[in-house]
Amino acid sequence: MCIRDSPYCVQRNFVKYCLLNDITPIAYGPISIQAKSDDANASVDSAIEDPVIVQMAKKYKVSPAQICLQWGMANGHVVIPETGKPERLAENMEATKFTIDAEDLKKIDKLDKNFRIYDPHRRGEFGAVPIFD
Repeated sequence: MCIRDSPYCVQRNFVKYCLLNDITPIAYGPISIQAKSDDANASVDSAIEDPVIVQMAKKYKVSPAQICLQWGMANGHVVIPETGKPERLAENMEATKFTIDAEDLKKIDKLDKNFRIYDPHRRGEFGAVPIFD
């Protein structure tokens, strides 16, 4: 199941449902680069600039992007970061070579802003299906 998933859009209930039903969440946008949503008034800063993420990157001696990727993998997601730069691709692959401790994973979970670039609730799609809470 391909979902928007990042430290700023955690989707705990939906991910839990997927995992309980042997559905592997595939996370696009796992780094949460600064974006504007389909709501013209909503925007969010990049998770890789969040002070919590930056501090953890220093602690683990990795990049903030690697923290975001490892967080997704630690939560059972297949992560699909987008890049056209060979050096970033190599950096992204290095995110598989370390782990984040449970306490730090919980700190990242608390960054959730439920930020969506495309928000089906606002558009009236999916009716009352509570998959996007």
